[in-house]
Amino acid sequence: MQREVEQQQEEQKVLKLTEFVTVSELATMMEISATEVISMCMTLGMMVSINQRLDQETLTLLAEEFGFTVEFVGADIEESTPRRSG
Repeated sequence: MQREVEQQQEEQKVLKLTEFVTVSELATMMEISATEVISMCMTLGMMVSINQRLDQETLTLLAEEFGFTVEFVGADIEESTPRRSG
């Protein structure tokens, strides 16, 4: 039972993102305020705005600072299924 609870908690700490997520979107996914994300960026020497898109490296760094891990997923998942022309 304890292992199941720990596994669920670990799964909740994994963010599945596409590259180029905004500061606001990242904050929402981590259930923290955008201000906290912006403050962390400032601490790390980055000036960002709430609507600024973050690159993969920055997203990973910020997520780790807040105790999350990041798993990047493709934005074009639908393209992998063949379509019929009609």
